[in-house]
Amino acid sequence: MLRFADMILGVCAMALMAQVQAQTDKVVGATFFVATDGNDAWSGKLSGPNAAKSDGPFATLGQARDAVRQLKAREGGLKQPVTVQVRGGVYHVAETIKFTPEDSGTKECPVSYVAYPGEKPVLRGGKRVTGWSTKDGRIYAVTLPDVKAGRWHFRSLFVDGERQIRARCPNVDASDPCRKGFFYVDRGLGGFGAAVGNIHNPGDWMEYKVQVPADGEYRFWMYYGALNKPFGNTDMGGRTVLTVDGGAPIPLMNLPDTGGWGEFKWSQSATVRLTKGEHLLRWQNVKGGGLNLEAYALTDDPDWKPVTTKLPKTADGKHLLVIQAEDFVRFNGKQLSVGGGGGSKTEFHYKAGTFKPSWAQAPGAEVHIFQSGSCRAFKEIVSIQKVDEENRLVTVGGKECVAPLMTGDRYFVENVLEELDSPGEWYLDGQSGVLYYQPKPGFSERSEAIAPVVGRIMQFMGDAKPVSH
Repeated sequence: MLRFADMILGVCAMALMAQVQAQTDKVVGATFFVATDGNDAWSGKLSGPNAAKSDGPFATLGQARDAVRQLKAREGGLKQPVTVQVRGGVYHVAETIKFTPEDSGTKECPVSYVAYPGEKPVLRGGKRVTGWSTKDGRIYAVTLPDVKAGRWHFRSLFVDGERQIRARCPNVDASDPCRKGFFYVDRGLGGFGAAVGNIHNPGDWMEYKVQVPADGEYRFWMYYGALNKPFGNTDMGGRTVLTVDGGAPIPLMNLPDTGGWGEFKWSQSATVRLTKGEHLLRWQNVKGGGLNLEAYALTDDPDWKPVTTKLPKTADGKHLLVIQAEDFVRFNGKQLSVGGGGGSKTEFHYKAGTFKPSWAQAPGAEVHIFQSGSCRAFKEIVSIQKVDEENRLVTVGGKECVAPLMTGDRYFVENVLEELDSPGEWYLDGQSGVLYYQPKPGFSERSEAIAPVVGRIMQFMGDAKPVSH
């Protein structure tokens, strides 16, 4: 992945050198020069080309670095300070400039890379894109042979110094780009995707109104997550109860730790006799201990056994009632909270009319999702594996699938040609090598479009012996 931040750091580094190490023409020790009109075949000892154009400054920092290395080798180590002065102008860096411990100076003979007095060098880790053409005046395109050949790929594009946007959906909302312009992970079919937590205190309870479809003996299933072992308990069986219409409490059994508060599993915890009609159910914590509750299920089918949130059908003539834990009508719990449920790391549900199945066929399409199942300080960039339209379920993949994806997590889909529909958006077709761009007003052949070619402008590769002086 190309990191333009490193390019900015490189530019800032040169700017700091210009400010902090402003030089005079009288430099102590050996001096090499780098200039935009230089030549790496020259000596690098002149600040500008001579009249015969036979000698002058180097053209690149890499060559200046190599000249310092050669000087050290000839002298058996540095005998004098060395200064590399970089003339003003824009330097297009096509390969990372790497410094290792062998490039170090000493306290007595330091190696300094500085801006030439009164001038400002800029290192740019990209190259200009030219040759645009358009058929409709709206979308511009250019073929980049190095992209088609697999030698060049980039994730950023800058036009006249402004970062442009990879084609995405929803579009960026410039009025509030941090809060608007996103889709949100939906609750699954049947309402799965949210859970009730922080109900670990004795006396915490939640009440639910339910419509029982027929008289019968119903199995009571719970979909929960728990990890009480660090607190001295590995099974919440018997520590919580179910009551029906204020009747005698029924202990809820078989609730062992699931492996994590976000690792949800089904467990049949009780059997209760119910009559047809409306009833008031109460779940209550009586002995303390934690559970994260996402759902309950009541069924008069003794053979019904759920595994995931994709619930199996009951036998003919049997009934199933699913109750989402957060759908309580009353509760008691000072710390009770409702949040994301047992999210999957590779699946999430979407709201009807948002996620397009065609995106799964788009080469290089990415989902950028701000997950809440782990540290909220990072987002995941994942690929689209498939889209299940019937269940409104997206399956994603990639090495960044590390956190559970929860209801309410915001996301957008990027790098899709069919979403190139807004000024400032672009799309790179890696197979054909064609770069598509819908420019903002004011774009012309004089506009400067720059695409990165290196991930890092400079890299300091120290080890036990760091790069110093």
